[in-house]
Amino acid sequence: MLGLTLTPLTHTSVEVTLNGGQKSHTFNPWDLALDSEAKIRRFQDDPLPYGEKLYRALFPPGSPAAEALAGLNPPGQVVLVCNERALEAIPWEYAWDGTCLLAARHAFLRSLPPQERPALPAFAWPERLPLYFLPANPLLAGDDVLMPLDTETEWRLLERAVAGSAAAVDLHKLIPPTRDILQQALLAPRPCLVHYFGHGRLDRESGRAELLFESETARLDALDAEGFAARVRGKAALVFLGACLSAAGGDGEDASLARYLVRQGIPFAVGMQFIVQVKTAERVTDFFYRALLSGNLVPEAMRQARLSLQDKDLFQAGIPVLYAARPEASLPPVPAGAPQTRLPPPYAGNRLQVERLPFPEAGFLGRQGELVAIGEHLKDARPPFTLTLHGVGGSGKTALLRAAAERFAWRFPDGVLAIPLEPLPGLNEVLRQLEAFLGLPDAPNLEPAERTARLLDSLRGKALLLGLDNFESLLHARDGGDPDRAAQAKELFAFFRQLPARGVTLLVSSRARSGLPGERLLPVFGLQDLYGGLLFLGLCPSRQRDLELEDARRVSQAVRGHPLALRLLAPIFDDDRSLSMRDFLAHLDEILPRAEDAWAGADDRHSGLRACFDYSYRCLPERLGAALARLSLFQGFFPAQIAAPVLFVGQAFRPVEDSLERLYHNVGQAFWPVSSTGAPESLTPEQQAEAFRQAEGVLHDLWSRGLLEDAPLLARLGDETTVLHFYSLHPALRPFAAERLRGEERPEAEAGFFLAMQTLARLAYPHAETDPAGKPRWSGAYSDPLLAETARRLLPDLRRAAALKGDAAASTLCFHTAFLLRHFGDLDGAMNLYQQSLEIDEGLGDRRGKSATLHEMAYILRVRGDLDGAMNLYQQSLEIKEGLGDLQGKSATLHEMAYILRVRGDLD
Repeated sequence: MLGLTLTPLTHTSVEVTLNGGQKSHTFNPWDLALDSEAKIRRFQDDPLPYGEKLYRALFPPGSPAAEALAGLNPPGQVVLVCNERALEAIPWEYAWDGTCLLAARHAFLRSLPPQERPALPAFAWPERLPLYFLPANPLLAGDDVLMPLDTETEWRLLERAVAGSAAAVDLHKLIPPTRDILQQALLAPRPCLVHYFGHGRLDRESGRAELLFESETARLDALDAEGFAARVRGKAALVFLGACLSAAGGDGEDASLARYLVRQGIPFAVGMQFIVQVKTAERVTDFFYRALLSGNLVPEAMRQARLSLQDKDLFQAGIPVLYAARPEASLPPVPAGAPQTRLPPPYAGNRLQVERLPFPEAGFLGRQGELVAIGEHLKDARPPFTLTLHGVGGSGKTALLRAAAERFAWRFPDGVLAIPLEPLPGLNEVLRQLEAFLGLPDAPNLEPAERTARLLDSLRGKALLLGLDNFESLLHARDGGDPDRAAQAKELFAFFRQLPARGVTLLVSSRARSGLPGERLLPVFGLQDLYGGLLFLGLCPSRQRDLELEDARRVSQAVRGHPLALRLLAPIFDDDRSLSMRDFLAHLDEILPRAEDAWAGADDRHSGLRACFDYSYRCLPERLGAALARLSLFQGFFPAQIAAPVLFVGQAFRPVEDSLERLYHNVGQAFWPVSSTGAPESLTPEQQAEAFRQAEGVLHDLWSRGLLEDAPLLARLGDETTVLHFYSLHPALRPFAAERLRGEERPEAEAGFFLAMQTLARLAYPHAETDPAGKPRWSGAYSDPLLAETARRLLPDLRRAAALKGDAAASTLCFHTAFLLRHFGDLDGAMNLYQQSLEIDEGLGDRRGKSATLHEMAYILRVRGDLDGAMNLYQQSLEIKEGLGDLQGKSATLHEMAYILRVRGDLD
């Protein structure tokens, strides 16, 4: 180890001494002063000239210091001690020896002068070493917005470093990152490591360093050096501060938080002496912990982190500063064992389920004020409680609901579940989701009322947040003219009304008041000009060089920051390079005459969005405009292969029903046609592939113009993992697109829609196939999870398609869809569709279809425990099969009847 001590002799002379007090040389500190903005800018632009001056100041040629450094062969540890605050402020980590940073060649660290060195406890690691991660990301400082941080990436880097080690480390994520949570985590009398990732600053009035923790509502809660040190003193063997300016030089004793911590008896502290880039912080974290947990000493681990940065960004490589309380300080090797990650509830155990809500493709921007307001509402919540995010369609309510659920999930240790209500699910589907979430056992024999009562009883005493997105869909169905949908919606509404009294907190997004118990409204308006402008910029990738933020802000102002309107407008400007921003804004002034009133007045709330949609629609090529109108038939998420017949029936392709069977063959494995063997003549394999390609191209073009949403699904296809794209029209745009489906286009599109749903339902229905060895195997939803997931996403469309016709094809579609509902646990929905199929079969005189339907209805009654009712239906089915001479069907029915008799105990 080489120790260097810097002691000022005069204002112009600093003496350098080596280990044991050997004098080496002196230098003039004014040669190193960064005392003007011009010097600082030159240093930041090119640190090498300044780094060479730093190196010459420490190791001038021929000096004892230079000879001692040369004697460190191989390179070793270099410790720098400064006997004056002004010397501490010099960024010594940038010393450049001509080919490499001194701090990247040697394990370089700073330590305290003898008079400031604390006595250190003898740290002995416990059997398992805790590593506490504090991801502080406050939203507001007073009325000011803070730049959001990517705490999740930092967490993943720590997770990877820990998981890839053979160290007995328990990685804890402290949520919410409040001062109280930190104090509670460190109550146990055992040493630990603490990693803070967040904002840091120097208070202008006091000159003290501060870390910006969060309050319980996500507002800023600044904790100064003394307050932070009081919580980690005697517990933390190492504190890593991934915060800007946490090792900045200053006049005050605690201006450098990292230095202050080691004075308080923390053996090692890492801080940042300048503003640090996100990528730099991530890289330092990654390499430092991977090296440390691999058995390296702390100084060597920091050298590895600097070395990883040196060739990428020399200025950023010198930002991390490592302090040691004493030059000889060291930590024992990290104990060997199996690493573990420990998350608090509900983040552990898959208790945070919001994945079914789409995440904005351009990222979540702004909304800090709304998130803080949600946090304040949740803090004061007492049952019954419902918080409704209220705003016009496309204003970003769904994204806000998801972001709030993730940020404040810590308040609900029993879990957070988000359920989209567009398309509207049935009560049984909602019950199924909640039962699975709560871990309730299947009870298919329960009547719906008993099933609901069991679920409500299980919710008592649980701290659960339920997110309900697009609640206006339920209200519209409840008050609409379709009696079946109205009954379904009323049943669902009655269920949701009971939840707040059980203690469930409801977080709702809706265009109208929900009418649920304990409702509070939180208005959701457009984005602030800055964030609306940033969103528009992000959606114009090809024109960012000639687009100023101020211009983007003016576009946002024109539509009052409406996110969906910005999504519609951005592709128009981005695609037309001949269109100047001046002309674009002038045109907006023409098409948005009422944009100023777009957020007020019941009749005008959608005028701005409608105008943007009309503008976007007029800019579409004719083929895309026609396609968008046809796609308004869908309510769920559809892949290109399901959309193809809706787009092309009556146009470029006229596939018939048997061709579609081939078109969708193996849809659950690859969404792509298989070999040409046995392909119908009406649609060749080449035409099949071309249909898919054209459909995918149409959907991608509409998505790129902001007119479709994409809900990608990561799927395993053979030995490869791929992303499958499922598209949907935004609920706020569907009515506008549906208005354009007129004349002969509608029956053609509905015919394609029916064929697509009919084929999907048939493929999902279980049926036996023969493998190459001649053995039977089952295919369909039972054997193909991807096919089942496709059908699940389109269940509302399958049910709607069944109502388009009253013929034999409709009866078959009802029959197959009923199986899917049964497969997903909706026995009531399945029974209703079987009844619908039965009525069609009776009207058509289809005795074979009637017999099969009665058989399936009997099965549902049997599962529910109604053995008498099941036996009655089986008897009816049996009589028909006997009349038809269906011996195989008769055998299957007799088998089921025998089972019932056996259950009854009637063995005679």
